[in-house]
Amino acid sequence: MVKAEALKRLAATFFADGSLSLGKAAELAKISKQDFLDFLAEHEYGISAAATWDILLICCG
Repeated sequence: MVKAEALKRLAATFFADGSLSLGKAAELAKISKQDFLDFLAEHEYGISAAATWDILLICCG
């Protein structure tokens, strides 16, 4: 459980600063893209402009 939470937080940090795409961050966290987005929303991570664009592409096609 602790390892899973640590992976999510690490992935969120990399996603927030633009180092990883949404898909790669979710893959690192070992969860779906939707679960990763939910995790980000629950924990209020600051999101870079590049990460915001990635979210918009996923959600809005």
